[in-house]
Amino acid sequence: NKILTYDTSFEMALYTEAITALHNRGLYESADELYVNAISKGFLPFSIMEQSPKSEFKVDLHGMNRAIAHSAVRVSLQHFVQSKNKGKLERDVLIVTGKGSNSQKHLRPVLRPAVQRMLVEEFYPP
Repeated sequence: NKILTYDTSFEMALYTEAITALHNRGLYESADELYVNAISKGFLPFSIMEQSPKSEFKVDLHGMNRAIAHSAVRVSLQHFVQSKNKGKLERDVLIVTGKGSNSQKHLRPVLRPAVQRMLVEEFYPP
């Protein structure tokens, strides 16, 4: 785990705001590219792709805002699909959104409905 210092927390805030701005304008691919860049440089300390003992592909969105979570799910699912041979997706995908404790100003969970909507709109087969 990387320790956040003033410099890294500034970079984290900068990346978060930039990704959020791109997401809010519907520029999802650009937001995803910036998200991957931030993760690779260690400025967004979110662990998104895990293999649990049950061989599930797990995406944990705890602590993420809607825009970061959107990019995390898109990037994770694209990585998951591209890593499989011959189109066989034999493992379950588990997306953990949490119970919405950080969504107090909205009075209800934000991530779960946003992720559900995104999955239907962007990943549901035609």
